[in-house]
Amino acid sequence: MKKFFIHLLVFLSLLITFSCSVQPVKTSNTNVDVLINENLHFSLLPAFAIKKPLSLTQTVNIQYASKQYDFITRMEVANHSFKLVGLTSTGIKLFSIESTDATYRFESSPFIGEDLNLAYLLADLQLAYWPADQLNRQLQKNHARINIQNQQRLVLHNNNSIISIQFSNNQHWNKNIVFKHLQRNYSVTINTLEMEYL
Repeated sequence: MKKFFIHLLVFLSLLITFSCSVQPVKTSNTNVDVLINENLHFSLLPAFAIKKPLSLTQTVNIQYASKQYDFITRMEVANHSFKLVGLTSTGIKLFSIESTDATYRFESSPFIGEDLNLAYLLADLQLAYWPADQLNRQLQKNHARINIQNQQRLVLHNNNSIISIQFSNNQHWNKNIVFKHLQRNYSVTINTLEMEYL
């Protein structure tokens, strides 16, 4: 009986230690800049006006050099607000991103690893989904622009293509996306599983 209680105490202490070690990291920022290319800073944009709130369930695959990340996301977009939650296939929360006006809140779990920068992930999503005129106002400050072709966006910097974003159709939200950074050996593939209006 005594051994049982000793083992129980050891188990509980390990459980407490583990739970403390995997506490999420939370940050809140305004005016967040990311370096999307050499000498090209992109300031994250606030969530934009949308007529009908919606949610998207998607699978996301990120490849960067020899590293790969796979997770499921739940994205909710409402009028001037944006929320993205990343989950494992078993439902464990990996991270969350929230944007209201010009404030950005990032929460990450140790399970996601140190190399996945949530600000960069949000920048990728903004370049894919945000209205091109808003993006261009931001990019043109640094001699860059969005060029829209058939089911594709190209980010040009000093007239050189640096990012290619290919869409599966012309719908604004309900589509699949292949995002490629042409100079960083970095890509994001997003497949939409479900879209619903809230």
